Amino acid sequence: TIMNNKEAIVIAEALKINNTLIELFISHSLIGNEGAIYIAEALKINNILIELVISHSLIGNKGAIKIAEALETNPTLTKLMFDNNKIGDKGILAIAKALEKNKKLRELNLSCNLEIYDKEAKLIANALKINTTLTKLDLSNNNIGDTGIKEIATALATNTSLKILNLIYNRIYNEGARTLEEAMKTNTTLEKLYLHRNNISLERILAIE
Repeated sequence: TIMNNKEAIVIAEALKINNTLIELFISHSLIGNEGAIYIAEALKINNILIELVISHSLIGNKGAIKIAEALETNPTLTKLMFDNNKIGDKGILAIAKALEKNKKLRELNLSCNLEIYDKEAKLIANALKINTTLTKLDLSNNNIGDTGIKEIATALATNTSLKILNLIYNRIYNEGARTLEEAMKTNTTLEKLYLHRNNISLERILAIE
């Protein structure tokens, strides 16, 4: 059966008293915002969980905001897979603010949310200017264009922690790619940058590499 929000409540209550489980996978579920809110409340108490996958679960801004609030104080979570949901501007704003405070998260997957445009990319970029612990960020399959990429490139010029950045299947053209090329001249930590399935010429991609 497919998990719904009532079952999410049961899991959340178990997380509050859990002292052994370090990975939780919730995918292709119907928990929605309500279920995410219960999980978020548990994350504020739980200090054991290391990895949380909560993808394909119909979560929008309300659920994302609560998960973000939990990230601000959760002391153990290092990996959050939040892909294939319906997170937009308010949810991304909350996540960005959490990244400015969180010192534990290493991997964040926000791919396939489709509500992530240039404005949301700027919010994430602002967080990358401050965050010093995130090493892997997946923003693939969204709607980020050259304007948003310019903001991310500016952040990459000074960011000292990110090692892997996935930007596959966005709306990036040569103009945006040029700003990434400039950022790579000063960035010393990024090891892998995925750009294919955009509108970038091979010449531009080779220049970045």
